[in-house]
Amino acid sequence: MPDNHRVEQRIQIVGMSQAGLSLRMISLRVGVPKLMVHDTIRRYRENGSCADRPKTGRPPLLNDADRQNLDTFITHNRRANLNEISRSIPNNDSNRTISKAIHDLGKQSCIAPKKPYLRQLDFNRRLTFAQEFGHWTIQQWARIIWTNESSFELGKKSDQVRVWRMPQEKYMLENLQVNHCSGQRSIMVWGAFIGSTKGPLVFLDGTQTAGTFIEQVYEPHLRPFYNFMVNAPYIRTHRQVALASALSRPQSNRECVESHEDSCNKTSPAPHHGRTSSSHSELLG
Repeated sequence: MPDNHRVEQRIQIVGMSQAGLSLRMISLRVGVPKLMVHDTIRRYRENGSCADRPKTGRPPLLNDADRQNLDTFITHNRRANLNEISRSIPNNDSNRTISKAIHDLGKQSCIAPKKPYLRQLDFNRRLTFAQEFGHWTIQQWARIIWTNESSFELGKKSDQVRVWRMPQEKYMLENLQVNHCSGQRSIMVWGAFIGSTKGPLVFLDGTQTAGTFIEQVYEPHLRPFYNFMVNAPYIRTHRQVALASALSRPQSNRECVESHEDSCNKTSPAPHHGRTSSSHSELLG
């Protein structure tokens, strides 16, 4: 074949050159111009090969500046669709080209996780909690009763928001779909667990105050669950109790709940309270 013939011819020229033949003699024996012999030997000395150089192929549709502009646009407009992104790149009318370029940047179109709205105070409390208890072992966490209330909206729209992001950027603020109170009808439930043991699931009626919360949850559900765990054979017999109300509750409600807890646990010295912004915890230690 012609390509192989050219490569074999170059190998022959290089071999004759290494054998000491002059350019003129090689040209006569191979039957090619002397200049071609010279160029073949020079290329071999530069590249160490007689093979053809790889073809450059079709030039890319997006240059380095276009890719940089694309990355900047997506970073500042993570929820833009492909049509909007394509219009931001001059001289481009192909969504497929843009989609491939975005994936080459390491970014994908992902569904934004739904998270509750958090204030700066909530961020600070969560960070403080992580710094204070980050050294705890699995065994220590397994002695905590975790409780929380959750609200579920009825007739809520299930629209999904998509964002462009890298895998490690999932929980960045700009990649979240924040849930706000919408005024729709909702139901509230309360639950608890400790280690791998689940507590009761309680449906809460009406607007909750500290008093109604104690009547509907603490006395009929949380305290029996706690007593059950105290009497479990794999829990130690000497215990200390630390009940921590959710910091998300108003201060007056927290004081009422904590006062009720203190009156129920007068003989139990409480260790350091482990508090989070959205849960109660009870230490079986």
